[in-house]
Order: sequence, then structure tokens, then C-alpha cells
Amino acid sequence: MTIVLLILGGVWIALNIFFLPFYPWTEGLHRPWLILNGLVPYRDFIWIRTPLDIFLLSLVYKIVGVSEFAYQAVIFVLHLFIGLLLFFGLRTKSLRLAITSYIFYTLLLFPLFINTEIGEILVSFFVLATFFLLLKHTERNKMFWLFLAGITHSLAVLTKQTSFFSVIAVLLWYAVRCSKQSMHCAFKDFLCGVGIYGSGLLLPIAVFWRYLMRTDAFGDFIHFTISFNLFVYSSWSKPWGIVGGSRMIGIFLSILLFHFTTTSRVVLNQSGRLLLYVLISGLFPALFPSFWSYRLITAFPLISILGGEMILSVRRIIGGKKQWSVPKIIVVGFCSVLFLFGLWNFVKEYGIFVKDNGL
Repeated sequence: MTIVLLILGGVWIALNIFFLPFYPWTEGLHRPWLILNGLVPYRDFIWIRTPLDIFLLSLVYKIVGVSEFAYQAVIFVLHLFIGLLLFFGLRTKSLRLAITSYIFYTLLLFPLFINTEIGEILVSFFVLATFFLLLKHTERNKMFWLFLAGITHSLAVLTKQTSFFSVIAVLLWYAVRCSKQSMHCAFKDFLCGVGIYGSGLLLPIAVFWRYLMRTDAFGDFIHFTISFNLFVYSSWSKPWGIVGGSRMIGIFLSILLFHFTTTSRVVLNQSGRLLLYVLISGLFPALFPSFWSYRLITAFPLISILGGEMILSVRRIIGGKKQWSVPKIIVVGFCSVLFLFGLWNFVKEYGIFVKDNGL
């Protein structure tokens, strides 16, 4: 049954990527082609984001050639890997939650996020991996998992610099976690943990810094990824996607508010849930300044875990296994309406897209 579910999820992803019109991200073809022809990012051509995504594409294109199909296949593999990571990461805790969250992710992925820019998708993969590694650290109290979490989180930052806000969120989460001990132990454990996590975080950054110094691109990198974004791009870019972005925020907030209200713990413990909350919150700045809704795909796998828990909680209520007070029912009803209202607009637009293309 589980194998069939995973296969169906893969088929659904393939159907949306290979059997509906696919619009490849032009910069995902052009910029890696420039790299393959000997040009250095920032020094030889403008790039305003950290470059791991275009380096990854360059590696793929070096093997199979630059083509729209190659880009399409990379997006398919990424979505497939994220879904599998979500399922198998949760399976050890609850098969029911793993199945529900996997279905939530795969079914809503394309109605909510038709856009196919690789950067945000890659960030979502690395941040999801970071979440599971940090969860492993809390369960086994082994610093090795914390070190690996630093590495995967660093890869997210090297894909898109706005991911750095989620790094700050993790540090706040770790401080809260350590604060539950005595003051001396809390301070000592916090410094030790930050040191291990920071070492993992700095390792990929150090490799990239070495590359920038060797290619004489460090100054240009700082200018385009920091100065240009803060003082030029932010003034050019307007909140063009404010409507869609607000709807997506509404969907995400409705799920978060549901959990804050119900305080249900279907599977994840308090520390795991807090980690989810802070990581999701740390990814919200990715919306700025244009508010394009597709940028929140960075947090969608994490939201899918809460979405799975939400569905299981509602099922318990309907089955009469849990009783709630009237105020809670009102808040949950409000969350449900907010969720369905935001979702309906995206599903309607997706339905028009599918119908117009004869599927």
C-alpha cells in the first residue's frame, strides 16, 4: 500500500511536469551556459543571488548538455526527492503522519506552486533536511547531527541568501531549548552547540569563499548579493504579487493558527513543533520585496508536516475521540475558512490552466 502511494505521488509529479506546459526558468538555462563557457559569476556577469542552484545546473548540463528537458528533469527529481524525504523522515515517528503529510505535499504542490524556479525548490529541500537532522539531534543528543544540520542549512543559504533568516531562527530555537537547563549548563551547552552547528554552517561557505578569492570575484559578489539587493533592487521592485502572496500567507497562517489554538501533539513533541514554527517563520522574509507567492515553496514541505497533523487532529474530532470547547471550535472554524478560501483561488486558477491545455 505504501509503495503504491509513493508511486502514485511520483506519477502525479511527472504528470504535472511532463504532460502539462512547462515553462523553464530562462536564467536556469542561460547562467549555467555562461559558466560552462568559462565565465565567472559576479565578476563576468551579474547575478544577485547566491549561486549554488546555477552551479548545480552547470554540473548537470556538463553531463547531459544544456536543454529545456534537462532543466525539466532536474525539477522533477527535486520534487520527487523532497516528497520521499518528507515521507521517510516522518515514517520513523508515525506512518500515518508520513502518509498524510506526503499526500498533502504532493496534491497541493502544483495548484499552489506552478512556478518552476529551481532556487526556492532547492532551498525547500535543504531546509527540510536541516529540520530532520536537528530533530535527530534532539532525540539522540549527538553533536554529529547538529554538525550535519549546519552543512545542509549552509547549502540553503548558498542557494538563496534570504535563507539566512532561518539560520537566525534556528539559533533562537536552540537558545530556548538550552534555557530549560540550569543557567551554567544552559550557557555551556548553548556555546558548544552553536560552535558545532556553526562549524557545519561555515564549511561550505569557506569552500565558496575560497572559490571567490581564487577567481577574484569576492568584491563583486558582496556588491551584487548585498549592496545591490538592499539599495537598488529593493527600490526597483514593487509588491507586484501582493494578492497572491497574501493568499499564500493566509493559507500558511491558518495552519499555524490551528496548531497554536489546538495545541494538539499528534506526533511531534514540543521541541519539534517549536522548531517547525521558527523555521517556517524564518522563511517568510523570502517573500520580500515583490511578494511573489511561489517564493514560499521554501517552507511548503515544513507546512505539509503541520498540514498532515492538522488533518489527523480534525479526523480525531470528527471521530469523537476529542472534545473541544466552543471558543476553540470557533477559532478552528475560522482557520478552516481562511485555509479553504486561500486554497480555492489557487485551485481555481490551476483548474483553468489544466483545462486550457486539454488535460
